[in-house]
Amino acid sequence: MSPVFPPGTATSGLASISRPSRGPSICPCASRARTRRRPPRRRPRGAAAAAAPERSCWCLFRMSVLSQRPGGSHVHRDSYGRFAADNKGGDNTSLGWNDYMKMADFMSPDSGSGSRRRGEGNGGARKSDGHFGKFTWRIENFTRLKDLLKKKKITGLCIKSRRFQIGNRDCRLIVYPRGQSQPPCHLSVFLEVTDSRNTVSDWSCFVSHRLSVVNQKMEEKSVTKESQNRYSKAAKDWGWREFVTLTSLFDQDAGFLVQDTVVFSAEVSY
Repeated sequence: MSPVFPPGTATSGLASISRPSRGPSICPCASRARTRRRPPRRRPRGAAAAAAPERSCWCLFRMSVLSQRPGGSHVHRDSYGRFAADNKGGDNTSLGWNDYMKMADFMSPDSGSGSRRRGEGNGGARKSDGHFGKFTWRIENFTRLKDLLKKKKITGLCIKSRRFQIGNRDCRLIVYPRGQSQPPCHLSVFLEVTDSRNTVSDWSCFVSHRLSVVNQKMEEKSVTKESQNRYSKAAKDWGWREFVTLTSLFDQDAGFLVQDTVVFSAEVSY
């Protein structure tokens, strides 16, 4: 863990975890932050709101491994997320990458990133779980569903996909056809990650996810959003309240609604 440094009203530090592992070696990297005062924040939805951490802040950050060789190439990765301290002191104060860069690249003499003293052995790294999966969900009669909710003036109603498994975690998509804002302007999409086999109340897992509303006419025009978040029993769903405008979604020429069907996809890794 590096010495702390104070960006604004939070104290931050960098951490790199290294230990022997089997299989491909990966160099993980993380940024840790603790807030010194409570900033304005957006409340999480659903049951997670009751157990939400009292101190949190959103941060944009870039982490770099600098080459020490003249003319060498640096490695940069950018991300953002909510740093929070939960009520039980859980490790929600760190965000980063389990697979920041390959250990072979990090230790390569040509990269200039890492160095060894003579007589020391090769360093290892914690192996990432390496779980990845993709899930596609087709919702038919979508216009009928939206019109029914509008007619009955139902707000805040979500529909959930079947559960799909990535590694040993259970995942599913959660969609709010009329969004979560008033008046309804956007479709809201979230990813839920749970661990039904883990009875420990303070489990957590750092997950990268890429969610999409698929354009069925021109796939390259699909609306896609990516993020990395730490999931836990207290914060089991993350996503976007304003994923795509309802105007764009229901535009017959846009390609998102074809034969009254909307297609969602999720790519999940941890």
